[in-house]
Amino acid sequence: MQYSAFTWVAFCLCLPFLIAFSSPKDQIDHDTVSSSEASPQLIVEDAQDDNLNTATTHTPKSSIKWAKPGFAPLFIASGKDQGQGIGDQLFAQIQAIMPEYQHLNLRLNYSRLFAEFRKGEELCAVLHHKPEREAFLVYSRPVMIYPTYQLYISEAGHERFVEKTQWAGQPMSFDHIMANSQGLKLLITPSQSYGVERDEILARHAGTPDIVKSYADKEAVVKMLAANRMDMTLNLPLLINYRVEQHAIQSQLIKVPLNDVGRYDKSHIACSDTPLGRKVVKAIDAMSPAIHNRGRDLIARWLTVAERETYYEIFDDYFLEGKPLP
Repeated sequence: MQYSAFTWVAFCLCLPFLIAFSSPKDQIDHDTVSSSEASPQLIVEDAQDDNLNTATTHTPKSSIKWAKPGFAPLFIASGKDQGQGIGDQLFAQIQAIMPEYQHLNLRLNYSRLFAEFRKGEELCAVLHHKPEREAFLVYSRPVMIYPTYQLYISEAGHERFVEKTQWAGQPMSFDHIMANSQGLKLLITPSQSYGVERDEILARHAGTPDIVKSYADKEAVVKMLAANRMDMTLNLPLLINYRVEQHAIQSQLIKVPLNDVGRYDKSHIACSDTPLGRKVVKAIDAMSPAIHNRGRDLIARWLTVAERETYYEIFDDYFLEGKPLP
């Protein structure tokens, strides 16, 4: 009995060590988004779990943050089309064919976006190319083209606009409109660029129309124009068409095509100018034309029938024939 008791005591003392050595030697840590990665001003969505890759290779993936600033329908954060914006879907498609990275989607405004870029954060976004940004950004080839800023007037103010400018429904010179719009109210956003050509014309005729500067959101701008509280505004057809669809106000807005400024613009994937950012842009360029082809119908979804016909023609001319944008 003494021997049996001694054996039992020894067994109990050794049990914890036996359990410890019988457990798996390699414990796999789950990849998570830490509070230091996603600061309070950033909303992190759709973080992809990297556990399967870690479990098989024991090597964590590099993380890329994809910024979603800007207006609907580029990114749609709420409503029936939530997550179905042009950029939302383009990002999802790019991420699906780049499984070697962990992708984190962030919603943040443009001010915060450029602050993060200047800090060298591993971040990518859809942006226009501007030479001054090359100090901290690297750009892909163009991934999408779209109709750029056009002039919109209210239906209620149509007669007065025609009286001032003699517009008869045809494409018209923006310079002419600005020079002959005394007494009309033009709503623009302070500090916003509408493209070099339009910015120069706006500056040249700054005292002719009654320019109203407002930080009102895009939805409010469309509503003000539809209600005839403003006579004119410059806006993107994509944005106007989205708001029209949301609020059923199509008959209250009229687009005035402009013939002395560029009609189309292009955007790129821009990433921080870091080794990882350059690697990502190089990978995206290697996927062309698959990337811009994926964006083709995403843009067309938010164009009118007439705009869509022209868009497809210009898309083919630019991406297939190498012709310049009109």
